Amino acid sequence: MVSAVDRKDNGKVISLLNNQSVPIKFITDTCLSLPNGCKVDSILPEDTYVVQDASSQATGEWFQPKKNDQWYDCCCGAGGKSILLKDLQPGLRLTVTDARDSIIRNLQQRFKTYRMVMPVVHVVDVTNPGLLMKAIGAKQFDNIICDAPCSGSGTWARTPEQNYYFKASVIEQFASRQKAIAINVSRHVKPGGYLFYITCSVFKAENEAVVEEVVKATGMVLVNQELINGIGIKADSMFIAKLQKPELTN
Repeated sequence: MVSAVDRKDNGKVISLLNNQSVPIKFITDTCLSLPNGCKVDSILPEDTYVVQDASSQATGEWFQPKKNDQWYDCCCGAGGKSILLKDLQPGLRLTVTDARDSIIRNLQQRFKTYRMVMPVVHVVDVTNPGLLMKAIGAKQFDNIICDAPCSGSGTWARTPEQNYYFKASVIEQFASRQKAIAINVSRHVKPGGYLFYITCSVFKAENEAVVEEVVKATGMVLVNQELINGIGIKADSMFIAKLQKPELTN
């Protein structure tokens, strides 16, 4: 289990864990690893920590958010990346979307727990450009996080049963959906702004190949990409690419 240390009082969190003789291993200054099965929710107040994979947290090093920036988390899920983003810069303005109403409610509850300003929320399937436009209009953002649905192959080190039941034939289905999402939301990046494409997959078809297609279809420029290998610290593996929309020219 990997948990983000309390954003306000690291010493309090560490003291509470030490009082319960919980072994602690620091991964970074803001991320620590706890033993599997640790009942962290019975030891720490719920607003003092976030449980999140270390590699997922590492994607936050790419964001570099600024106060009053407009950010959009287009496949927000339960809000892991959104919460990480707000921890990095509470003053940014955030919009989130997901196709699942139930998981959006989960995100909203987590934002209440951490006493964060609630983002603008839309329940919408962003694979459909018409529905996306209906939800957010022609709005453009300084930065967009596209943590796309994927095979989850980067998690198989801790969930080997998923590998056993996985059918390779579905990879292209994921890739097709990923391309549609990334291309659709890229239209909402401001000139000079960035799209962060993320998966928890290790397959090229879902990662570099998707990025290549997005670049071809949109004219965005690939700034950098990386496979974050978490195996050495018993974390997941994550892929992240940073793409920039060119500035307008006269």
